[in-house]
Order: sequence, then structure tokens, then C-alpha cells
Amino acid sequence: MKSNLFVGVIGKGEWGKKVIYNLKNYCKPYLIDRSFKDINKLKEIKFFFIITPVKSHYHIINKILKLKNKIIFCEKPLTTNLYKTKKIFNIANLTKSKIYISDIFNYHSSKIKFKNINFILRNKYSPCSHLEIIDKFLYHDLSLINKKLKLNTYQKLIIKKNEPNKLKIILVFKNFTFNIFYDLTKKRKVYTFNNYNLLKNKNILNDLLRKFLKNKVNFKKNNESYLKIQKLTDKIKNIIK
Repeated sequence: MKSNLFVGVIGKGEWGKKVIYNLKNYCKPYLIDRSFKDINKLKEIKFFFIITPVKSHYHIINKILKLKNKIIFCEKPLTTNLYKTKKIFNIANLTKSKIYISDIFNYHSSKIKFKNINFILRNKYSPCSHLEIIDKFLYHDLSLINKKLKLNTYQKLIIKKNEPNKLKIILVFKNFTFNIFYDLTKKRKVYTFNNYNLLKNKNILNDLLRKFLKNKVNFKKNNESYLKIQKLTDKIKNIIK
């Protein structure tokens, strides 16, 4: 049910427009300029949604946290490295604010069947560097794996980056192996986990935003999971460089 609640949204790209469209089911989105000119208006807003490129997140979140007692929803990844993320979390704690990093595909986790050898495939047309692939896509895949296994218990990590716009990551655990493939040269969008289609549920964004606005998400668990994921993604990025 829609309420008169005003929420702040920073970002109006393709995904930002989808977020705003779904937010309108529950509240009144207020598009905020990155310059944060109307500071008095922002002080009245409790919920903020950051849907901008990752390089801007650290600067934007810091500005919001200065307002204190805010609840922030941020697209992944939260920042470009673990050091900045820990700093953000510390400031959030000091300002009595909360941050939630989008884990939208975890809403499929109960339907995913893990096997001894697992395959995650993501195809779409979005040419970018190998490092950008990590920032844009890997978080969701590791988040799904982290639901079942402790990421820091992996025994072997293999990275294959022989072709532009393509990347293969193999994570080996004691009883499980995950083969993660990215091909950003394909016109047809595909995202599967052991052949389960992660793109078929069109309502997961709506469901996530509804639960977030009702404070029915687990901020602590989300943050702890994110720290584990970013520690590993930082390691992978350092190998790729």
C-alpha cells in the first residue's frame, strides 16, 4: 500500500528508473541531485537509495551519513575496496545510521540446488574490462554461494581472462566447485545457476524494496556477508590487475 513517505533517490540511469518505478508502489521517491544543494529537505528524509556508479558511492554515502540517523539502500558494490567499506560502516555506526547493500538475487536462493560441481553463467551485451566485470556482477554470485558456504574456506582460486569481455572464475571448496562464466559479448541476456534461471522472477526488486522500507531486512547479516564478499573480490581484482 502506498504511503506519503518521502524517500531520497540518487541516480536516474536505467536501473535507477526501475527502482523509482517500483518505489512508487509504496512511497514518494524524491530525486536528489548529487550536489546535495537542498540540504534542509534532505534532513527530513529517513530513507535514501543510491543507484549510481560504484566510484561515486563512497562520496555520496559520506554526505548522507553526516545528516545522521539515516537508512541507506545502496546498489552493489558498496565501495571500490574493503578499506573504504569498513570506514563507511564505522561512520554509519557512529551516526546511528544503517546501510543495506542490494542482494536481490538472494531471493532465489531457496530454489537453487547446489551440486558438487556447480555452474554459474552470465551472458549479456555490456563490453567492459575484467575489473569492471568483478564490480558489476561477481558480488551477486558470491552472495549466493555465501548463503551456503563460508567464502573464506575456499581451497583454490583459478582465474582465466584470455579474452576481452570474457572471464572465468573457479572457486574450489572441500566438497563443492563453482565455475563462474561471464561473456559480455552476447546479445541475449542469460543468468543461470545450475540451469536455474535467475532472471525469471520479475517481482524480486519490488519484494526487496518493500521489505527494506518496512525494516524487515537483516542489516547486520547483510553487512557481515558483504565484508566477506568484498575481501574475496578485492583479492580477485588484485590478481587480475
